[in-house]
Amino acid sequence: MFEGPRVSLKAIDRDDAAELYRIAAHPELRGRRYLHDEERPLSLTDIERHLEELQEHRNALHLKVVTNEELIGYATVDYGWDPLTPHMDVVISPDHQRAGYGSETARLLIDWVFATLPATTIHSWVVDWNQPALRFAASLGFVEAGRVRRDGVHNGHFSDSIPVELLREEASHAD
Repeated sequence: MFEGPRVSLKAIDRDDAAELYRIAAHPELRGRRYLHDEERPLSLTDIERHLEELQEHRNALHLKVVTNEELIGYATVDYGWDPLTPHMDVVISPDHQRAGYGSETARLLIDWVFATLPATTIHSWVVDWNQPALRFAASLGFVEAGRVRRDGVHNGHFSDSIPVELLREEASHAD
């Protein structure tokens, strides 16, 4: 569906369950998988069930991130609730993080959103303890848009959720 210099973004299908499980169940992604029940351990059955649910989402892109024929992550753009303000998530396996794959993936999706949808803003959420994700979002031009205090618990402590957003007119200046 999408081709960049190093990554391809392709539709997720049921046959990807085992590889997606390998990534999502990685201990370093606990609490930042962008799936249901972030803090509890995942099973392959959970991933298979999640893939079944994705089939119901008509106004969303659920994509696998592939490089050199290897599935290294997944990404979502969900515009079902409001195409003016779609939600975007990018998750890259810890084995492939900080190598530019997440940035390339996000930029392909940002370009698609603003070229295809009437979107004025793209938004996402980051938990306050995930400083690398906050830096990643800022590097793409996203800015913090508030804070939901004590929205979750991580390692026995309350955590805040931070909405981040990128306006259409800011997207071209984020490079």
